[in-house]
Amino acid sequence: MTDSNNNTPRIDLETQNGVTLMTLNDPPARNALSEQFGTELNKLLKTASQDPHVRAVVLTGAGKGFCSGAKLSAPVSGDTRQGPPDLGEPLNKVYNPLMRTIQGLDIPFIVAVNGAAAGMGSALALSGDIILASEEAFFLPAFSRIGLAPDGGATYLIAKSAGRVRAMEMALLDERIPAPQALEWGLINRVVSSEDLIPTAMGIATQLGAGPTKAYSHIRKLVWQAAEQPYHTMLDAEAKTQSELGLTEDHQIGVKAFMTREKPNFTGK
Repeated sequence: MTDSNNNTPRIDLETQNGVTLMTLNDPPARNALSEQFGTELNKLLKTASQDPHVRAVVLTGAGKGFCSGAKLSAPVSGDTRQGPPDLGEPLNKVYNPLMRTIQGLDIPFIVAVNGAAAGMGSALALSGDIILASEEAFFLPAFSRIGLAPDGGATYLIAKSAGRVRAMEMALLDERIPAPQALEWGLINRVVSSEDLIPTAMGIATQLGAGPTKAYSHIRKLVWQAAEQPYHTMLDAEAKTQSELGLTEDHQIGVKAFMTREKPNFTGK
């Protein structure tokens, strides 16, 4: 858990059965991101990904909101120019590195959207490998209404998941997309009740945590790569991946379990 005081939000950590639950905990601000908050989340995700005892991460928010985006009242560090601050600076310094860390994680990343996911918070929510949302959750770009464009990779994530037309609709009209509609559009995986959200997310994470970690790491890389690369490139990438995974202990365990019809006990090696 990060240290906190009355002015500093915190990120609560709880690890069980190889799964780390990270909870953005600043309910009064709907878990809005500051540069400090984003930097801390980036650090914690990197630490979890490198910890051999952590094999999956679940991210959620405390209170009624998941994340309301970047805190508009927060100062932009390092900007000493006269006039309006350079809003691209915190993206290059904090938020883009955070999103790149998420993309490059070596373990499954599950997001449990418990309420509003707005602005940068919508990009954070939609970056999950498995995305669950409560029935009360909704997604809102919330950029054009303040004269800005989506950031945090939101245009990419939405266009790749729901298509260009839906991405344009979300960005231009800036309307709430309730969880059931987000599910229909292919933005998320499941909608569950508020009571079932964390248990469901932890259940999926625990299942993945007991799986072949090396294979999951390569699967994440292949799927991200597939969003950008042509078919023939992916054929080569898959062949290279199989050459590497064929040498792992988990592959041998999986084959043996398949042949004997037993449940595999993967080691993550």
